[in-house]
Amino acid sequence: MKNFLKYFCLFLIFLLPLTTNAKFIGEVFFLDNGSNDLLITPINNTDRARVFYQREPRELIWELSVQKNGPLIALIANVDDSKPLLNSAVYIININDIPLKMHRLTPDKFNFSLNIDISQNGDIIFTNHSIFREAQPERKGIYLIPHHELKKASPKIRAFPKITLLKETDARRVGWSPNGKQIAYDTIDSIYIFNLRTKRSSKVHQGGRYPAFSPDGSKLAFAHYDLGEDEPREIRVISLITPGRPDIFKLKEHSSFNYLKWSPDGKFLVYSVFVKSHGDRIFAIPFNGGPHEEILTIDPGNDRIKSIRSFDWAPSAYAVEPINRLTTLWGKIKTENTK
Repeated sequence: MKNFLKYFCLFLIFLLPLTTNAKFIGEVFFLDNGSNDLLITPINNTDRARVFYQREPRELIWELSVQKNGPLIALIANVDDSKPLLNSAVYIININDIPLKMHRLTPDKFNFSLNIDISQNGDIIFTNHSIFREAQPERKGIYLIPHHELKKASPKIRAFPKITLLKETDARRVGWSPNGKQIAYDTIDSIYIFNLRTKRSSKVHQGGRYPAFSPDGSKLAFAHYDLGEDEPREIRVISLITPGRPDIFKLKEHSSFNYLKWSPDGKFLVYSVFVKSHGDRIFAIPFNGGPHEEILTIDPGNDRIKSIRSFDWAPSAYAVEPINRLTTLWGKIKTENTK
């Protein structure tokens, strides 16, 4: 009997195709263009989306970053959505708090924050482009709020954590390396990596934006812009270990590029674009080759979600699981029925 099962499994391996269709599982936090609340949904079924945090009447959340394997969500939101310009601040939510509450981390002089990222140990970086308003603005650049400073935030007494300028630069988007020792950022026309120990930046690519470290820190992905082009036509991935030619992935036709990230297991590149007549769409590209697969789709009959403006993986999000196959990515026999 044992020999029969052994040879039967070998037979299945040869019978199955070399490629494996995949289906993302787990959950994501996301921002909806309709409600501007913070929602959570299973990756493969947005009909089951639910409100995770209902914003206060005057709050307008427009950027988020979720701590990997941790309870913190870092946010950028308008302090008062009746004044949409030069009115943003950095906030934090601890998903273990009952009730949930957004805690403000930055004072008025940081009034135009563009992008944010939180590391695995809870350190927060954000870009600031403050312009003079009521208070003397801080300089343009990349700022750090260490995790041990977060407990000092107390809006009731207007107490804020210590905020440190890491790099004075015209940075747009920022992202931590997995080990927390480097920061990738882009300016209007180039991508750089900032070393926290040396406090020095190295240019990685001319004509790139939206940098994203792979989960193992060995690669950097970014959207490549040809000279004179307003929109990227491809994603490039370079090795940070051994120099060589980049891997190139062509993008779907689009009107504007929104953002780029890796799947938690590093097997997929995930990007969002705005497509005329279709709105915001999110695609996953297998890094080792394969067609683009649209994810986080919204059923036309779903009147609760307009479109997903921004998202990040919830701590429960993990890897991918094959569908319509008898074996999993890890080689075990899949026992559920396939249709």
